[in-house]
Formats: sequence, structure tokens, C-alpha cells
Amino acid sequence: MPVLSKTLFQNVSNNYAGLNSSTIRNDNQVSNDTLLLANIFATDLLNRFYHSASILELTAGLPQVRNISYVLMFEQTLESHHGLPSNKDIEKRQVAQEIISKNGTADNLFEVFYLMPNGDMYMLEPYSIQETLKENNYAFRDYFQKVIQNNQTYLGNAIITTTSSGLREAVIATPVYSLEDNITIAGVWAGGIDFGKINRQLQSLDLINENKRVVFVDGNGEKIADSDPYRSNTFESFNQLISFRNAANGETGTTFESLKADNGSTKTIISYYPVNAFHNTWVVFVMKET
Repeated sequence: MPVLSKTLFQNVSNNYAGLNSSTIRNDNQVSNDTLLLANIFATDLLNRFYHSASILELTAGLPQVRNISYVLMFEQTLESHHGLPSNKDIEKRQVAQEIISKNGTADNLFEVFYLMPNGDMYMLEPYSIQETLKENNYAFRDYFQKVIQNNQTYLGNAIITTTSSGLREAVIATPVYSLEDNITIAGVWAGGIDFGKINRQLQSLDLINENKRVVFVDGNGEKIADSDPYRSNTFESFNQLISFRNAANGETGTTFESLKADNGSTKTIISYYPVNAFHNTWVVFVMKET
């Protein structure tokens, strides 16, 4: 289980509730505070990723996940059902349902699905999400391409789902090997992490009252979670920041940079911490305007 994810938000809130302008003496103190926060959030995010991935990797080896005996029916129902109907390959669906029911609350795995080696959607749970898919083939997704190319688990970058709900998510995917030879890739087993939920958890800290902002960005520098409720639904890319480039190279630290604001630009202390997980590097920023 993740070390911090269940209690992170209460702990951070308690530890930093008294941190305000009257208790901060200088920029060095601010830098230390924001870097510590960045470390805490990065550790929690990494724990979430690794816990979710370990569950997917373990279940990808189960016979009921590796078995695709319904492939002929799937080919007939792909267009009409976006994969198999809900009453087919029940054993695989039950594995997916159990993953979601036991781990969805802690790690925000809200969906689990199986893709064929060409990227076609074989099945997805909950089936209510499968029914609303707008695409039948996901070979264009980075997580699918990387798993097929490298035969290894991969953390995808931020996406807006192709369902009618348009959730903000990231997908962790792992290869599934054929029951026949245990070498050939028979498909990709994947789970979606709901960053809309994580976004709301960040905002519950009410860090805006402390003039602080926490932002999670993916390997492309695109925002996927934001503690600022007024900016969380606005697309932002941070890939031009020195702090992002440093973190993408595996560095940790604090910089002073100018960020765009409604009234021009603001001088901002930015602490950054890399999140290296499954061949991708995300970044956690903790910001404070000066």
C-alpha cells in the first residue's frame, strides 16, 4: 500500500497550517519549505504509481487475463460494443472489477482494460465506461506504443479520456504474454488513474490561502493536477521553465522564475522534484509568489 496517500493531505495540512508570511523570515526559509512540500507530494505520487503498477503486473500474469478465447466474438462486436459485450469473458472482467473495488479508493484506479496487440479495445471495466468510448483503437496512445515497443510497464502522459465524461487521467500499462509460448505479447493490460480526484484532494488543502500552489505535470510538461481551484481547469504547459528541464533531467531544487499572470508576470519561487516511474519522468512543482 502507498505510504503516504491515505494520510498525506491531512498531514500536509496540519504541518503547514501555521506557515504564513509572518512566520517566514527570508527567501531561504521559503525555499526550504516549498522544497520539503515538493518532496512529500512527489513521494506520495510515486507510491501511487508503483502500487497501481504492481497490481496490474501481478494480475497480468493470471490465466484468466492472458486467455483471449473470445477473440472471434470480439471482432464481431468491436464496432457495436467498443469491445466485448458485458456478459462475455466474465473471468477477465471480474479481475478488473476486483482491482477497482479494492484499490480504487486509495490509488484512484477508476478503470481497468485490455487492448489487443493492434490497439483494439477488447474489454473495459466498468462496462458503463466502455459503452461511452468514442474510439475503438488506442494504438495512438503513448502507453500502448511504449509497452509494445519495449515489452515493459510504462506510465503514460496526461490525457483527457475518450469517454463522454472527459475525465483527466494517466494510464499505467503492462504487457500480457500469450498462454501458448509465454513470449509473444497477447495484449496490453492497463489501468487509469483519476487525476480529477487527485486534483480535488489537492484543492482541499486550501494552499491558496498560504500563497502556495502545487502543480503536477507529466513528462511533456503539461499540467494534470493543480491545487489552485481558479486555474485547475485551464490548460497550462510548463515545459519552457528552467525548473521543468532541471527536474526532467533528474535534478531537485528551487529556482526563481517569472510566470504569466492575469496582470502580466509574477516573480515566483518554484521548488521542483522529479517523479521517475516506469520510463517516464513527471514533475511536482510547489510555487510561491514573491
